[in-house]
Amino acid sequence: MNVQNSNHKETLRKRIILFLSIFSGILVITNIYLLILLFNQKQKTSEQVVITKEVIVERDNVKTALEQLKKGYEDLKTDNSDLQKEIDEKKA
Repeated sequence: MNVQNSNHKETLRKRIILFLSIFSGILVITNIYLLILLFNQKQKTSEQVVITKEVIVERDNVKTALEQLKKGYEDLKTDNSDLQKEIDEKKA
């Protein structure tokens, strides 16, 4: 009876150790996979930040160019009205 009990306990102990080993292995593999996903996500995030900064710089350049065009257009309108006055004066 003692021999059977000790065999049963030993078998149960081996099963528990096997189960814990498999479970630990699964956890290690899962952690490695999650670390890889985290690294990839950080790469994508840093690339997105660079792209966003480039877009902001381009937007600012376009705004500056638009302001210069508006100013140039206003100057042309002024020149046009001056020219119109000159033409009117010559006609008169």
